[in-house]
Amino acid sequence: MVIYRVLVLIGLAVFVAADVLLTLVLLGDDRLLLSIAISTLVAVITYTPVRRLIQHFIDRHLYHFRFDLNELHTAHKTLSHAGLLSEQTLGGYKLLELVGVGGVTEVYKAVGDNEVVAVKILRKGDEVKHHRFELEARTGMSLHHPNIAHVQEYTITGNLPYMVVEFIDGVDLSTVIKRGALFSHIQILRWIDDICRALDFAHAEGAIHSNIKPPNIIIRHDNSAVLTDFGMSKFAYHESDVTGAIYYMAPEQIRNKMVIDHRVDIYALSVVVYELLTLQRPFQGTMEQVLFAHLNDPPPDPHTINANISDDAACAVMRGMSKKPADRFSTAGDFALALQGYLPQPDND
Repeated sequence: MVIYRVLVLIGLAVFVAADVLLTLVLLGDDRLLLSIAISTLVAVITYTPVRRLIQHFIDRHLYHFRFDLNELHTAHKTLSHAGLLSEQTLGGYKLLELVGVGGVTEVYKAVGDNEVVAVKILRKGDEVKHHRFELEARTGMSLHHPNIAHVQEYTITGNLPYMVVEFIDGVDLSTVIKRGALFSHIQILRWIDDICRALDFAHAEGAIHSNIKPPNIIIRHDNSAVLTDFGMSKFAYHESDVTGAIYYMAPEQIRNKMVIDHRVDIYALSVVVYELLTLQRPFQGTMEQVLFAHLNDPPPDPHTINANISDDAACAVMRGMSKKPADRFSTAGDFALALQGYLPQPDND
């Protein structure tokens, strides 16, 4: 991260020096103090756009990221003024309470035709975001699996694109993890087996989730797991898209011109399993620190954090988080089988 600060300071210094010289030419040598004052004012005003331009150049051309960090921070901001559509009607659905919010979307529990559903609405976005939102809906409509939340329809009403999704009555995995209690191995295996079966089915259909994280895994009251928010078809990927939460993002989702395939989901799911086993993410810190850790750092051995994890189970999780896709499990099912064989299963679980 030091290189960012150094190059930004150098860039600003060059900019200010050039501005001082230009102002001196225009005002004359006898107006040196006024020249410096004007140049300083211009530098203060232009600091943010200049910094953004320099950072964009570094991220795209020096580090060869698929996106720059400005886009990353923007993508992870939560939509402001969320929940304003509660109690309103949209396309025949009465929107009830807000149950989820992202950077450009809101999800409401809703009711229509005597059925409880979830309505996901794109509140703002450019043409690319509209395209991705429709792609997510179309992908979800094509997938019929008991462990995948099915998208029932996609519509645009009053300039608001929205999708109607099967409502999953349960709690998301991030809420479960925040309770701070370690889970039994059998419990983890059941959840991961459900998700892996869903992923193998989706991957066989040519769909990649691309954004697996605890909030997108819902635990039903019968203790089964359901995957929500399928992101894309493998045949449609926009190079500048910031897909996935940075804490679960595979290296090839970060690097530009690297091939994206179903193994990004295996990487992200391995991070989720790591978190289930240890109650902490493998890489922590600022977004920038986490991003570089995904690219360069091996994950800490989960066995050193939770001694009840077998060495073989730790190896299975870390293999799933291999930097090179070819070094990971070839299918989600293979990952589930590895955990099934490696995780200890005490009699009292």
